[in-house]
Amino acid sequence: MSENFLTSIHILNVDTADIGEYQCKATNDVGSDTCVGSITLKAPPRFVKKLSDISTVVGEEVQLQTTIEGAEPISVVWFKDKGEIVRESDNIWISYSENTATLQFSRAEIANAGKYTCQIKNDAGTQECFATLSVLVVMECKVYGSPPISVSWFHEGNEISSGRKYQTTLTDNTCALTVNMLEESDAGDYTCVATNVAGSDECSAPLTVREPPSFVQKPDAMDVLTGANVTFTSIIKGTPPFSVSWFKGSSELVPGDRCNVSLEESVAELELFDVDTSQSGEYTCIVTNEAGKASCTTRLHVKAPAKFVKRLNDYSLEKGKALILEGTYTGTPAISVTWKKNGINITPSQRCTITTTEKSSILEIPSTAVEDSGQYNCYIENASGKDSCSAQIQILEPPYFVKQLDPVKVTVGDSASLQCQLAGTPEIAVSWYKGDTKLRPTATYKMHFRNNVATLVFNQVGSHDSGEYICRAENSVGEVSSSTFLTVQEGKNPPFFDIHIAPVDAVVGDSADFECHVTGTQPIKVSWAKDNREIRSGGNYQISYLENTAHLTILKVDKGDSGQYTCHAVNEVGKDSCTAQLNIKERLTPPSFTKKLSETVEETEGNSFKLEGRVAGSQPITAAWYKNNVEIHPTSNCEITFKNNILLLQVKKAGMGDAGLYTCKVSNDAGSALCTSSVVIKEPKKPPVFDQHLSPVTVTEGEFVQLSCHVQGSEPIRIQWLKAGKEIKSSDRCSFSFASGTAVLELKDVAKADAGDYVCKASNAAGSDTSKSKVTIKGTDASKVIVITKHVNVFLDKPTAVPTAKKAAVDGKLFFVSEPQSIRVVEKTTATFIAKVGGDPIPNVKWTKGKWRQLNPGGRVSILQKGDEAKLEIKDTTKTDSGLYRCVAFNKHGEIESNVNLQVDERKKQEKIEGDLRAMLKKAPTLKRGSGEEEEIDIMELLKNVDPKEYEKYARMYGITDFRGLLQAFELLKQSQEEETHRLEIEEIEKSEKEEKEFEELVSFIQQRLSQTEPVTLIKDIENQTVLKDNDAVFEIDIKINYPEIKLSCISACDIKHSVCCVIPTEPAWERHLQDVTLKEGQTCTMTCQFSVPNVKSEWFRNGRILKPQGRHKTEVEHKVHKLTIADVRAEDQGQYTCKHGDLETSAELRIEGGWNCGCSWCSLGQWPKVCRTLTAPPS
Repeated sequence: MSENFLTSIHILNVDTADIGEYQCKATNDVGSDTCVGSITLKAPPRFVKKLSDISTVVGEEVQLQTTIEGAEPISVVWFKDKGEIVRESDNIWISYSENTATLQFSRAEIANAGKYTCQIKNDAGTQECFATLSVLVVMECKVYGSPPISVSWFHEGNEISSGRKYQTTLTDNTCALTVNMLEESDAGDYTCVATNVAGSDECSAPLTVREPPSFVQKPDAMDVLTGANVTFTSIIKGTPPFSVSWFKGSSELVPGDRCNVSLEESVAELELFDVDTSQSGEYTCIVTNEAGKASCTTRLHVKAPAKFVKRLNDYSLEKGKALILEGTYTGTPAISVTWKKNGINITPSQRCTITTTEKSSILEIPSTAVEDSGQYNCYIENASGKDSCSAQIQILEPPYFVKQLDPVKVTVGDSASLQCQLAGTPEIAVSWYKGDTKLRPTATYKMHFRNNVATLVFNQVGSHDSGEYICRAENSVGEVSSSTFLTVQEGKNPPFFDIHIAPVDAVVGDSADFECHVTGTQPIKVSWAKDNREIRSGGNYQISYLENTAHLTILKVDKGDSGQYTCHAVNEVGKDSCTAQLNIKERLTPPSFTKKLSETVEETEGNSFKLEGRVAGSQPITAAWYKNNVEIHPTSNCEITFKNNILLLQVKKAGMGDAGLYTCKVSNDAGSALCTSSVVIKEPKKPPVFDQHLSPVTVTEGEFVQLSCHVQGSEPIRIQWLKAGKEIKSSDRCSFSFASGTAVLELKDVAKADAGDYVCKASNAAGSDTSKSKVTIKGTDASKVIVITKHVNVFLDKPTAVPTAKKAAVDGKLFFVSEPQSIRVVEKTTATFIAKVGGDPIPNVKWTKGKWRQLNPGGRVSILQKGDEAKLEIKDTTKTDSGLYRCVAFNKHGEIESNVNLQVDERKKQEKIEGDLRAMLKKAPTLKRGSGEEEEIDIMELLKNVDPKEYEKYARMYGITDFRGLLQAFELLKQSQEEETHRLEIEEIEKSEKEEKEFEELVSFIQQRLSQTEPVTLIKDIENQTVLKDNDAVFEIDIKINYPEIKLSCISACDIKHSVCCVIPTEPAWERHLQDVTLKEGQTCTMTCQFSVPNVKSEWFRNGRILKPQGRHKTEVEHKVHKLTIADVRAEDQGQYTCKHGDLETSAELRIEGGWNCGCSWCSLGQWPKVCRTLTAPPS
């Protein structure tokens, strides 16, 4: 029995003989009592009937079952293969009832095959048994015929033989093929061939093998601190779709505030937020698809930092008693504990013991001493963190004398003092006695007790003060006393300062010294004070007294050290003092240039220039300017300022005399700094001026033309030659030269196209000038040819005069290359005005309705200007749009205008078509035969056996081009037929339905063509020409043919000599392919290519997937150029980009510097899934 009246009995190695009821009986002199307890022996679990291996066929129900006995409760857990826990699902049912554990599969699947373990457990032990489940694939078919029948099986054309892999049977006319150990290679077509003497037959069926899920990368175990966020990541493979579940132990995790579960592509993630130690344990990821499931387990260890639960407490106790300090704490083991007293480590010894467990630490001192007082600290630390706590311990002790009273001898009339030093636990009460008489403060003597020093002070002693003096001290613990004698003698000389201390000025950070000399009867005690507060040697002060010389040194002064310093000298008979002032000044920073003057400044005479700089340093700072070492002062032309540390010298109008070397000098009490700048003044440049202009020239075709002019001005001068507002480029026929101010243009073998106005433009930094000349080319008797640059041509019977373009105020610098033309349109159509302008610079264009109302783009109005071409487009015109329109071109030289008229006619209503329109439509245009006869063509008979896509081609072949009229006629015909249905006879119904169907096909096709673009699109219209008699008139028109069946031909033999030349576009092709691009993240990527046909529709692809123009991606087509723009490129943008039009395509690579690549197939394709960027470090 223990001291706490606790009794116990221990039974070692319990067996069945120890089972039963036990009594404990307690007895004393007064009586007795008993209590009863029992021991029951739990039986460990045991398999009465173990699992057996079993085979089944895909789709059949199958179960594994075992019988168990043992002490309840018994837990049953099923495992598959390498420890994967089997959980209930739609196909799996687990039960444990009446000592029978069952694992049942509703429909056996290939993925269910494997080795299964049944684990049973109770408090007494654990048992396991195993069994293998085989799931076979069986293909069956029935066969009928006269026996004997032989059966053969084939896989992908290869005959199958029975063996370990395959078993074939024929029972009751049922042919069966069993496939064991199914693999992905077993997928394919299987054929069963049955044969007898009368013939053979076969049947086939495909076998699809789905890959069950498996882990390519399993989540790693983690050790983290409490409060951290944790992400488990696994990469899976198999046949999607997948279903992913995460478990902690046997509990499934549900997404919420503390966790999140995600599955992106083949990456499954579990995120845990703000974890604590309760979340430590095993986590299981279970992935399921139609073919089966897989699981993997990882571990999370959440470490808790060491932290005190119960801290140390302060104690005060008497000397000799026991001291016990205890602190309790929590945290993840192992936790190291360190004890310190006043910052010094405590180690166990005979006087001190330390007892430490996983949760607490105890420091014990059985018998305390005075030196055990102080601050005790306990420090705890583990791998996750650390903590500390402290306690102040005071050991109480009676007072005692550290320094006893000393005998004192003094001179009559002098002052005297008796002093002793005490120690012990406060509060200490001190009293003084002379002999047996207790002393009280009077005018003659005073008593002090400060800082444990007791003092009895005599102001002026006399002979009667001699005698024995006792100092008695006491506290709550005890008392003590000390005694001495005071002897009064004859007088001595007091101290006197014959050399006083002198005032000192010092800079912050420097040292300061005070020194003085004193005389008088020794011993003399010297002390120092600042502003009447005593200074002691140590720290920043050094005090010495040698050979009657007192010295005070302040090692490093700051502003707080300024004040009045006093030296006190005292001896037995008197005292003296002297005082001086210490002044502290801030340390000054010399000036420096934080922004220097420009090293060189170049300016033109007459312009202004300025020199600017910025300085730093201690204020005040003064500044002075020098030019060639001569000081500069402000004048009306020279402004000098110095504000906010910014220096500025500005010369308003520079002259040649202002050139030179400028110096700025800045100064303060700490120093000065210089900065220089070289100023160069140049003579002003003169703009170019033509002193000899171009002269008009008239030559005959094939001759040589030379245009020359002379220009003056400051070099360098740039010469440009222009014709009709466009710059002329050098070629084999055209050459330029410019020397000694003379500009020459030479043309060889001139043609009529070379005629026109030529402008020579000279420009330099100061301005520009132009000279203009007209070149006239006389014609020869050569044949007249009209050349059309694209698609088709149009020509007039005779030349028509057109008004000349209005010129600008400065000729050659603002003009119309071609003016807009007046037009006439029908309501609900589009009206377009196009103008071309020229000048230097290229002028801007605005449009007005009437004289003053300016048009702005929006709604039905579209205004565009690309370079020198301006276009006004009005859609869905109405009669109110008719009227005068102005095209105004303007630049810095002025503005010009051209007026045009727009007439919008009212759309006429469709006239009523009477009669049998079907018959009218059958009266197609006649086609002349070789004999001159005309044969009537029935259009319905003509189009009857023609593909609807060829309707238009054949209709055009027979002269039918008004498809809109045809469509309107069909609609009216349909209405007419509906009104006259009651007059149709029964025998005509079948014929009518057939014709109706043919008409519907034709109408549908015509509507489709009308919903597309017009057959021919006008790009550039013809322009009026003015030529001399017998000369050639050239008219050009640019059109786009939208239907390939439209043919072009050359026409001749009219009443005027003319010809037509048609240039047919080349086959579609890429003129410029995409180019590879390498960029850094954050930049903008632009990829362009050029197609031979303008304004075609294209599609963009990235790594074979279509790219939609949204977000950071933008696509556009401008004439022939196709462009893809990607803003703020990222690593995931890397890859192959393709532009496609029809069957034509061009590709290029986009590479991003610093992109992620872990080497997997996704990264190789530039896809970089999130898991790769998480697990893979970026390249350096």
